[in-house]
Amino acid sequence: MTDWPRHTLGEVLELLIDHRGKTVKKLGGSFQESGVRVVSAINIKGSRINDENPRYVSEAIFRKWMPNQLRRGDVLLTSEAPLGEMAYVESDLEACLGQRLFALRANPQMVDGRYLYYALSWGPSHEEILSRATGTTVVGIRQAELVKVTIALPPLAEQRGIAEMLGSLDDKIESNRRTISLLNDLMESVYRASLREQSLLAAEVLSPVLGGTPRRDESSYWNGVVPWSSAKDVTANEGSVILTTAEMISYEGVANSAAKVLPAGTTVITARGTVGAMARLGAPMAFNQSCYGLIPVDGISPLEVYWSMRLAVAELRRMAHGTVFDTITMATFSNIELRLPRADIRETVLGQLTSFDMLLQAKLRESSILSILRSALLPLLITGRIQVHVASELVESS
Repeated sequence: MTDWPRHTLGEVLELLIDHRGKTVKKLGGSFQESGVRVVSAINIKGSRINDENPRYVSEAIFRKWMPNQLRRGDVLLTSEAPLGEMAYVESDLEACLGQRLFALRANPQMVDGRYLYYALSWGPSHEEILSRATGTTVVGIRQAELVKVTIALPPLAEQRGIAEMLGSLDDKIESNRRTISLLNDLMESVYRASLREQSLLAAEVLSPVLGGTPRRDESSYWNGVVPWSSAKDVTANEGSVILTTAEMISYEGVANSAAKVLPAGTTVITARGTVGAMARLGAPMAFNQSCYGLIPVDGISPLEVYWSMRLAVAELRRMAHGTVFDTITMATFSNIELRLPRADIRETVLGQLTSFDMLLQAKLRESSILSILRSALLPLLITGRIQVHVASELVESS
């Protein structure tokens, strides 16, 4: 490990925005349907700012709330619930910062903003953030402790090289994410425009198969070669394709449990708790009993199953019931009505959907490779165990 000097955040930050205790009511306003966006801790996931549960305030409240506005190069850090999630601000951002978020602005004479983001997201600095947290019910970090967190600082030129190297991978992954979102929107539009008037019962279109779990205490059933997914995997890949899973089971485990290995392209839907999250299998996989696999009946394509069910999933959720948590049963599917493309344009529509889907999956697989490469390079670059020019050669050859 390179012996780069370590500095506290208090030494390297130009500005730290902390709005703990600041609320829209205390500022004399209220949330509204449109206006200036409020970014809260729930919006910081997967190293980006998402659009979950958007809230807005007036321009006047924004001016009171944000005397120091967010700029390109700022780092957003959740202070609690959960602690330690981060996002890098790509461009000047007109938004209000919620009370469970810090905004960190690097002193440009000492640290590159994007390097700061990467240095805090992994290793000793990230662990130090977590270790300085306090609380029992909700664990969080106060500003007084955050500024004591230390980061290793190579020369500025090296910082910029590291940030550019890792940033290029993140930028490509984000570009692919936007393309995938656009492709999903296009496929939905194509499918909606093709629908016949009459509906069919789900039983005429698909056959649901409930998953299963091999015995946990039987070691030969686990660490096999069959990807095994759960509701968590489906939810994490909702509206997309499951390419990889955290757990693998053996064929022996499949044979001695209720688990089924279903082919690539099969739609899987969550059956309990959070009902109705949907994803498709990117490879032959098994799944646990929290999910159903939706098998097309003869003459129906997997894409028709996916899109017809995706348009009907709100009705499926309404039919869920249970005492402890919502559940859908085999019987639930018999009451769901699905709509398929008109017979006269069906082949054309399926051809378009297939072409879009092939591109979508190519983007997903590219992003999966880039994510693996980024995860491997981050600790090596941040600790100086690999130089930027060597990392660049690895990326170019991958």
